[in-house]
Amino acid sequence: MWTCMKKIIIMIVCSISFLVLSACVSKKKLILPEPETISVISIQKKISEDIKTITKREEISKLIDEIQKQSTSTTLESLNDQPTNVKDYIIIKFTHQNEENDSVVYLYTMKEKQYIEQPYVGIWQVSPDIANRIEEIFLVDS
Repeated sequence: MWTCMKKIIIMIVCSISFLVLSACVSKKKLILPEPETISVISIQKKISEDIKTITKREEISKLIDEIQKQSTSTTLESLNDQPTNVKDYIIIKFTHQNEENDSVVYLYTMKEKQYIEQPYVGIWQVSPDIANRIEEIFLVDS
């Protein structure tokens, strides 16, 4: 009887431990600058000298909002200033109105999935719609 009770107690402790640990897994949220603090968003392909800019307030707000809404946390870590092991990426630079430092994120495709990487902060998976929307920016006025 004591061994049966011991097994039940061990099972309960293990179950509670599992639930506590799974609840502690953080869902990092992609934090981008507030649209009203941004004067320009510059978008550049890594291998290109061509830089496209977004200066209209409503377009800046829309792009930031879309990226944040369509991003999901991953367990991947960002350990460098720029993405590594990726052949091509798009640099998205946020120029702040009253600050000297710009914010940067990188958009790239890896294993047929699209990701946004914030250096040293994290990597988020984004919907293909975001990648397509940013690619369209390069097609306009080309």
